[in-house]
Amino acid sequence: MDTVDSVPIMSTLKDFQKRTVDYVFRRLYLDEDRVDRFLVADEVGLGKTLVAKGIIARTIEHLSAEVDRIDVLYICANRDIARQNVNRLNVTGQQEFQLASRLTLLPLYMKRLHGNKLNFISFTPQTSFDLRSATGIAPERAMIYHILREGWGLGDSAGPKNVLQCGVARDNWRPYLDVFLRCNRIDSVLEQTYLEKLEQAELRPRFLELCAAFAYSRRDGSIPYSERKARQAIVGELRTLLAESCIAALEPNLVILDEFQRFRDLLDGSDQMAELARTLFDYPDVKVLLLSATPYKMYTMYHESDTDDHYDDFIRTVSFLLDDDKATHSFEGDLRRYRRGLIQWSNQDVSELLDAKAAIERKLKRVMVRTERVSQSGDRSSMISDRQEQEYPLEPADVRAFQSLDRIASSLAVGDTVEYWKSAPYLLNMMDASGYQIKRRFIERCRQPDAEFLESIESCSGELLSWQSIKGYSKIDPCNYKLRTLINNKVDRGGWQLLWVPASLPYYLVDTGPYADRHIQDFTKALVFSSWVVVPKVIAMLASYEAERRMVTGYETGADYGAERARRTALLRFAVTQDRPSSMSTLLLLYPCLSLAREFDPLLGLRGDQHLVDATHILKDIQTTDPLASHPDAHD
Repeated sequence: MDTVDSVPIMSTLKDFQKRTVDYVFRRLYLDEDRVDRFLVADEVGLGKTLVAKGIIARTIEHLSAEVDRIDVLYICANRDIARQNVNRLNVTGQQEFQLASRLTLLPLYMKRLHGNKLNFISFTPQTSFDLRSATGIAPERAMIYHILREGWGLGDSAGPKNVLQCGVARDNWRPYLDVFLRCNRIDSVLEQTYLEKLEQAELRPRFLELCAAFAYSRRDGSIPYSERKARQAIVGELRTLLAESCIAALEPNLVILDEFQRFRDLLDGSDQMAELARTLFDYPDVKVLLLSATPYKMYTMYHESDTDDHYDDFIRTVSFLLDDDKATHSFEGDLRRYRRGLIQWSNQDVSELLDAKAAIERKLKRVMVRTERVSQSGDRSSMISDRQEQEYPLEPADVRAFQSLDRIASSLAVGDTVEYWKSAPYLLNMMDASGYQIKRRFIERCRQPDAEFLESIESCSGELLSWQSIKGYSKIDPCNYKLRTLINNKVDRGGWQLLWVPASLPYYLVDTGPYADRHIQDFTKALVFSSWVVVPKVIAMLASYEAERRMVTGYETGADYGAERARRTALLRFAVTQDRPSSMSTLLLLYPCLSLAREFDPLLGLRGDQHLVDATHILKDIQTTDPLASHPDAHD
C-alpha cells in the first residue's frame, strides 16, 4: 500500500473527534512552533482510540510522499489492550496490519519491514523493555541460539542448548531448535549488529563459562540455585542487548503510548527499560502521541504515599511533553504565580492571577487536548441524568459495631479505626492479614489469647459475622449506613431478580416477570470509590449473600447454606458420551439462530409513532411469519 486516504476514515468520526484529530495533526506537523510530543486526554468513553486512528491516517497521508517507509509503533500496557485496539487502529484494511508483538522478535520480520511502505508494530513494556529479570519465550531463545551458534562458532555442543533451554522440556526443545531455521529467517544485518553489541559487552567469556556448567542435560529441580540464577541473568542480558539492536534497526515515525500511566516510568525513568524507550522517543523527527483519560493523579490525600503526589505527577507528565528543562521551569513558575494569585485574591487586582492563568492555558494547549462529556451534550449534562437515591440513616447496630471494633483494636494496640468503620462492616471477618495490621495482630492474639482478649471478643460477638446465621440463610444487618443504602437501593429494589441490567434502549416492552416492573426498568449500575482494599470484598460478599438469600428462601423454607453449596452443579455443561453429544438441551440458550435473525427484525415491530409494543405482540408476529417465504426453492 503506497498511501492511505484519510477522508473515509475521518468520515466515520464524530465532529468533536474530527476537531481533535485536526488540532493534534496541526500541532505535530504543520504549525511553525510544532511539537514532537502530544497528549490526547479525552474523558473515558469518548473514543481516544478512534482519534488515534484518524491521526495515524493523516500522518501516513502526510508522510507518504516524503519517506520511503513509515513505521508506526503502538505500545500498550498488556496484550489484552493490544488485542482490543490493534484492529480498531487498522487504517489499511489489510489483514497483516500488525507485524510483531515483541521487540526482540524483530529480526524475524525485518525483511517484511523493508519491503513494506507501511509497518504497524505493537509492543508491551513488560515483554519488550523489561528483559533482565526474565528468560523470555522459546522463539527468542531459539533465535539467540542460532545467532550465537553461527557467530561464535559453537558447533553442536550441548552446553549452549541447555543454557537457553530454560523452562522448555528437553524432548521439545531439541526438535524445536532443529526446525527453527526452516521456518524462520534471521535478518543478517540485525544479526551482525547484535554480535557487535555482544562483543562490546564482553559477554562471550561468561556465556561459555556457563555453558561448561550446563554441558550435560538436567531437570530444573536438580540444577543448583546459583547456576539457575546465573542462567537467568545471562539470558536476560542476551535479550536486553538484542532489544537494543532491534531498536536501532527501527525507523519510527509515530510512536503511540496507550494508557501510558500504567508504565509511566518509561517516560522519565533511569533504568534500562527507560533507556531503551528513550531511544524510540528521541529518534530523529519521530512524533510521540500519548493517550490517557487519567494522565496524572488528579488529587492525593495527606495520608497517601509520598511517591503518589498529584502535583509531582502532573509536572512529570508536562515535563515529558515539553521535553525542555527551561520550558518546564517556566511552566512551574506560572503555576506558582497562579497559586499566589489565588491565595492573595483581592477584587481590586486580579491581573496577575489572570495573566498566570492565560500563560498556563497557552502552554498546555501546545502539547495536550482534552474533551469532556459535559462539553459535548447540548444541555451541559454530560449525557447523565441526575437521580437522587434514597439514603438510609445510621442505625444503632452501626454504632455498636464501631464500639466492638474499637474495643478489640484497643486491646490489640493498633490505634484509630474510625476510617475503617466508616468504609465497611465486619472488618475482622473480611480483612486480609496481608494488607491490614489490625487483622495480623488479631490472628496472632487468637493463637495465644489471654483473658482480657477473650473477654473483648465475647462482648463483641453480636457484631461479628455468625456462621450459624449464614448457615440458616438469616438476614445479615449491613451494620454500615453506606452499605445499607447500596443494598436497599440495588438488591432490595428488585435487583436480586435480574439476570442482567435492563436494556436502556429496548426493542419491546416486557409484560410479565420482574422486567415488567416499572421500578426496575430504570435499574442501573452503581460506581463505588474507596481507598480500602477490603471494601470491594465486603460489598461483593454481603450484597451477593443477600441476593442469594432472597432467591433460596423464596422457594425453600429451612434452607441450609452448606447443603445448597453441596447440591450445586456446573451450569451450561456440554458433554460427549460414546462419541455423541449429550446434555445439549442448554445449547438452545446460547445458540445464535441465524435463520430467525434473518427472517425477523424486532425493530419492525415498532409502531408508526415509535412507541414500543409488548413482547406478546412481537412473539405473535414471529409465530405468524413464514420462515420459507423468502426462499421459494425450499418448497420444491
